[in-house]
Amino acid sequence: MQSGSEKYKILVLATLDYLINNHTGELVLDGADYLRQSFELHKIQAEKYGKQGNLGKLQKQLDQFTRMLRSKADLNFTQYIIEQTGYELDIYAELRKLGEDILLRGEIQNDAEGQNVMNLLQLYGKTNEDPEKEELLQGFFNDYVERRTAENPEGAQTRTVSSVTKDGLIVKTIEIISGPKPKHHEHRMVSSPDFEKSLMIYEWSDGRQASTGVSISFKTASGGIYQVEGIHPEVDAFWADSNTVVIQTAKDYIAQVQHRRVQSFNDVVTIKYMDK
Repeated sequence: MQSGSEKYKILVLATLDYLINNHTGELVLDGADYLRQSFELHKIQAEKYGKQGNLGKLQKQLDQFTRMLRSKADLNFTQYIIEQTGYELDIYAELRKLGEDILLRGEIQNDAEGQNVMNLLQLYGKTNEDPEKEELLQGFFNDYVERRTAENPEGAQTRTVSSVTKDGLIVKTIEIISGPKPKHHEHRMVSSPDFEKSLMIYEWSDGRQASTGVSISFKTASGGIYQVEGIHPEVDAFWADSNTVVIQTAKDYIAQVQHRRVQSFNDVVTIKYMDK
């Protein structure tokens, strides 16, 4: 018989291996895959917690990493974990239970539920297992977003994370962002010539701190590639081609972030800088 801490150590290590093998490489900056490095460090921590018999820490690790898989609506993990560990682990059981509760209750009550329903809708969208429940939950989610914004227009913002066509309808995934709106937030998007990627050039300030920068979005990941302190409208970026970005800035700006190569799986983008 294995102890609880030994069982959870096995589950955590197998989960981290799965994440490393299946969910890294999405964003590599100048050769560094920071997500992969983080997972490797967490494996060392899990071994340490296992030796200490620290069940609570291992349970927190497992919850953290299975939450990441739920947010991606990963459908292959359940079978993998059985094959690798012999344990059954249904990472969607609580989501489905929450969905049933909301269907009975008739509303989403808070941001945590809203985030979980968004993950559940993503799962239903991939599996098409219960279109009727999916449609009802989508309606409750839309009502929740409208109510949340109306209740606190200055404290809640929303943005469309993805938009796909399903059965002739445009289905949007909406993310709720809690917190005060910035005092200054200007941004614009520039699509790559192959329409596979995009740049966002932004200026942001909360009244105390300010920054100007450029971020890049691939199909499954996004991240910052350039940032300087302060508001600088003259900073600009454009695509020279679908795998080359040119950022126009000033040589006397001290960059807080300045990458020259970014990669998502096999899609590599070179970043060049020029003075404006």
